Amino acid sequence: MPRFVSDTVCRQASSLSISDDVYALTPSLYSTEQRVTALGWGIGIGRVGAIISPLVAGRLIDANWKSAELYVLFALAFVLAAMAVWMMKSHPVWFAAS
Repeated sequence: MPRFVSDTVCRQASSLSISDDVYALTPSLYSTEQRVTALGWGIGIGRVGAIISPLVAGRLIDANWKSAELYVLFALAFVLAAMAVWMMKSHPVWFAAS
């Protein structure tokens, strides 16, 4: 039981810190005029992911996927998100409003 509790605490702490990163990164990535809209989109997309990911995981578990395979799949989503943030930071002109 203690292992389960520690794993749960770690997962919750990491998911909370990820959502806090949206708040921290928004001012450095967007101009004042775009900031609130960007933050709203970031929070909204995160909430959609929070709703869809358990549904997808449930379907994949029903399809006999192993836990390790699920972790790799969802880790790829985090890697893609990190790459998107890096691209936004390193190439801000690509994401500027026209």
